[in-house]
Amino acid sequence: MKRKILYVTLGTALCVALCCCGNGEKFTDTDSLFNENPVTIDWKDNKDENIYSFNTDVSVYSMNNRKSENLKLNKKYKLSLKIIDEKNYVRMDFDSSDMDINYRSMVSDGTEVVFFNPETETVSQRFSMSNEELPKTTNLSGLSRIDLEEIKNASKRLSLDCCETEGEGLVLKVPVEMLDFGEHTKPIFQTVRYDTTTDTLAETETCMFIDDGTRVTTSEYPVYEDVDGIPIKIGCVTIIDSVIEKNITGFNENFQNYESSEEIETISDDELQQLKSEGKIVESQEPVFGDQSNLSNQKTIVEKYDDILINNTDDSVFRIIM
Repeated sequence: MKRKILYVTLGTALCVALCCCGNGEKFTDTDSLFNENPVTIDWKDNKDENIYSFNTDVSVYSMNNRKSENLKLNKKYKLSLKIIDEKNYVRMDFDSSDMDINYRSMVSDGTEVVFFNPETETVSQRFSMSNEELPKTTNLSGLSRIDLEEIKNASKRLSLDCCETEGEGLVLKVPVEMLDFGEHTKPIFQTVRYDTTTDTLAETETCMFIDDGTRVTTSEYPVYEDVDGIPIKIGCVTIIDSVIEKNITGFNENFQNYESSEEIETISDDELQQLKSEGKIVESQEPVFGDQSNLSNQKTIVEKYDDILINNTDDSVFRIIM
């Protein structure tokens, strides 16, 4: 059997990193992930444009182009959304044994967040999000069609840059002064694009500088499935592109860079064992691709929905905060 290895010359010693495949479900691209795992969508009432509750199991896959060539399953959680008394409620239940069970479930009504133990329903932490009165709503937005005329009117009223062009759809540019990404960041721009053929959110692109000089561009792409002429969101693809201008100083110039696993040389098991016995090898689950002296990277996160229930979530799911 041949093994792929990474060679790094450090003085007179030879350090070898063995590339091993990690466990878990893996996909080479986002299309195969959605195509090979079709979603089921169950509608309690007659199908129409009014979605007042939404429940689904979410699988989160991720990869970093510097460390992996496949999307790998990272975590799972159950997502529940519902409009109750014109307020938007959300609940998330994480399926992770390595999480503190007292913080494994979260529920919010938009003004308050509660973390609790899902088995005993004992509240672990409670804090306020906002003191402002939220607008009343009767329909969950972002999961299907959006009223683009309302967006146009609101943009005009607020003097926002919003225009419709062939090929791009409706594009809204959010003013920098309206952006706030938290401490240690400087907003550059945010652009929201809507598909005018399906009246859905197509893309949100956000760009910022971090205090250390890193330029971070985040692009989010919702994924929809047509259900009897109604687009239903079945997931989201997020790409986070981090660009770092400065390289690491004093980096070993003899380090061999590889752009993909295809470039990595192979050795036999006998050669591998010999290198191990000589103390010249270090095993690693994932190699680091690209220029080792530069930490720029692109991360892809895919949230895929499964077993979607529409208008079929009981109010009791959110009772701990009601």
